[in-house]
Amino acid sequence: MNSVIQEPRCRNCNAECCKTGAVALTPEECVSDLYETQRRGLWQVNEIGDNECVGMAVILKRKNGICIYLTEDNLCSIYDKRPLVCRTYTCWS
Repeated sequence: MNSVIQEPRCRNCNAECCKTGAVALTPEECVSDLYETQRRGLWQVNEIGDNECVGMAVILKRKNGICIYLTEDNLCSIYDKRPLVCRTYTCWS
């Protein structure tokens, strides 16, 4: 189940980081099946049939370039399970 962000500081955010650029995933995140991704670079299958991230995977975006997990209210619908880059991003309001 998705959880919408509840932090008060995020309610005043315009979510520019979710609207521009690419949200890159770590190798562990890109093979975790937790996220809808767009794969970039090379991918390979190892001997036991598991995908290995050799290139880069980013969060899938809508046609307008906005992260698919951003709600109409500029809130993150996967906040509790957001990728590392989102968890470590410093937002200055």
